[in-house]
Amino acid sequence: MVKLGNKKEVFGAEKLEDLNVSGKPHSMPNLPDGHKVICGLKRIVEELFVCESVEEMQSLYDSYASGMAIEINWYSGDDPGFVITVK
Repeated sequence: MVKLGNKKEVFGAEKLEDLNVSGKPHSMPNLPDGHKVICGLKRIVEELFVCESVEEMQSLYDSYASGMAIEINWYSGDDPGFVITVK
């Protein structure tokens, strides 16, 4: 799992596509080549994480379900290869 940072500060975050994941994930979604699963976990701000496995997705979901976040969103997007944050 790679933390990208605050969604508002991650370059290219506006290009993320919503994924239809409901409840606790049990498998990795089928995505186009070069795309990754990206989780948005909102505490005060929405922090983005790249998930490489279903276990990482489940770990983030468990954090949300245990009350450590107020919202969870799932996205797909190009492999971020490198990350630029704008402050």
